[in-house]
Amino acid sequence: MRVFVAADITDNVLINNIISAQSVIGGRNVKQENLHFTLQFLGEVDESSIPDIINKLQTIKFDGFDVTLHGIGTFGRPARLIWVGVTDHTPLQELSDSIGHTLEQKSNKKFTPHLTISRLKKNDKINITPYKDYTWGVQHMDRFKIKRSVLAPTGPVYTDMAEVTCN
Repeated sequence: MRVFVAADITDNVLINNIISAQSVIGGRNVKQENLHFTLQFLGEVDESSIPDIINKLQTIKFDGFDVTLHGIGTFGRPARLIWVGVTDHTPLQELSDSIGHTLEQKSNKKFTPHLTISRLKKNDKINITPYKDYTWGVQHMDRFKIKRSVLAPTGPVYTDMAEVTCN
């Protein structure tokens, strides 16, 4: 099964700001219930190893922290994804590093905290200019989840498998 570790976006003001902007920006919008920061992508994992992964992740100790979401950008050439950034990467970076270390995950990719809000097809027209220096809101991070991802024609379907809360 396809598995990842994520911190969900739950702040209503933040969610409403994103939903309002999605109608202006364009592309195929990420559903409200799917808004999250991916902290570690584990990929294809044998179902029998899930209890061990959950047990290891539940040993992680961390303090809750606030993340201010600010700005907007795209990944890919041509652009394939629209993301919202954060003002300070450090807390999310440290949590991601802790998760990777605990699971002994080696990654060749640099962790760049971002919130995907839209995916693009080749000829999609977008307008991100009004949001370049926009402060979206603040999300308090006091938990993360282990999620299963099933890719479907209408977009990914995520299922929460376990949750780890802060100290």
